[in-house]
Amino acid sequence: MTPSVDPCLVLRAKVKANFASPLAEEVLDVLRKATGVTLTRADDIQNKYYVAGSYSFNGNPAWQVMEMLAASKYVQGKWETDGDGYRLVRNGNP
Repeated sequence: MTPSVDPCLVLRAKVKANFASPLAEEVLDVLRKATGVTLTRADDIQNKYYVAGSYSFNGNPAWQVMEMLAASKYVQGKWETDGDGYRLVRNGNP
């Protein structure tokens, strides 16, 4: 799978976190802390649905975690460059 996020040096930061039924914003918060990058989500990516039953990251690169979040069945999105960071937007799938 070719990442839609350019895995520049900062996005290679290692992410260590365990989530039980995480919301999108919870995952984004961990990614922000690990990378220092501004990460936002489109308004239509609601923060009331869990993005997975659970996630466990033990040193995964941040870009890989971003791709997993975008591929979630409740997000079905992609990352776009937004100013000095990235914005998670839906693919247009209902």
